[in-house]
Amino acid sequence: MDAVRLQPIEVSGEPLLSSPPDLVYTGDERVLFQELNRIKEWQRALILSSGNHQEISRRLLEQNNQALEAVTRGHLQQFWTANGIAGDSRATVYLRDHKTYAGDVDFYYWGPESERYVLELSRYLMSLGYKVDHRSNILVEDLIKSGKQVDNGYLSAYLQMYFYMGKAIEINGDNFQEHYERDVLPVANPKSAWNTSHQSIARASGLVSRVYGQNMPEYPGLKDYPFRLLSVTLMGLSTRYDVPFTLNYEDLLDNLRDKLSDEELRVFGNAFYYINQARNTYQLVSERRWER
Repeated sequence: MDAVRLQPIEVSGEPLLSSPPDLVYTGDERVLFQELNRIKEWQRALILSSGNHQEISRRLLEQNNQALEAVTRGHLQQFWTANGIAGDSRATVYLRDHKTYAGDVDFYYWGPESERYVLELSRYLMSLGYKVDHRSNILVEDLIKSGKQVDNGYLSAYLQMYFYMGKAIEINGDNFQEHYERDVLPVANPKSAWNTSHQSIARASGLVSRVYGQNMPEYPGLKDYPFRLLSVTLMGLSTRYDVPFTLNYEDLLDNLRDKLSDEELRVFGNAFYYINQARNTYQLVSERRWER
């Protein structure tokens, strides 16, 4: 049984919650749904609190990734047992960073009964109130299984972005990096992705800079453009300096430490969490995916 203990935190002198909810995996979907709903309500209060935005964003990311990992591990064990899969089988479940409970769940599975497991995990997560992006999952699956290098720059960039900022659950000594190098890299086309994506930087930068002008009362693109600008910039840096563009965001910055100045690293480090918090706030106040 997996347990995720969510510690009380205090930022800027303001206690966010004295008793944040704990998530303990159980096979009872109703109980898990109720516990996850408690997390959702706690996050609603956290996002709207007056605490430090960067620390709030970081805490949300840690909490959601921990909870999603616990749920996924528990379900995987149940699925294997129910389908007679040997307990010592090797598998990897890749989960993209889950920034808030209201966000999409994107994942990829390498392991026994992959097609059935993907369908079962999707159904299970949706029964708990998670939102699964089937279109993204299917697109990435089709690209990888084609075994052919992607010529389209946008699709290649999409494939690379899918495995950027996430967590790999490696079971029984399985290795995400081996799967990535064998199945994803031969299909991805970093040069084409960058040649296409870098053209969007200037456009996104112009839109973002105008957002903060006094004459723009609302900005529906707030969810997308700042994050896209940051992501494409980092993709370009990883391509230029030949560093891995996968998994943990802070590890990516560490790999760029010898290439960038301390000030540049500080800006990138802060931008990620501040942009996430802006997205979180926008989604909440616009009631996008935060239905009660």
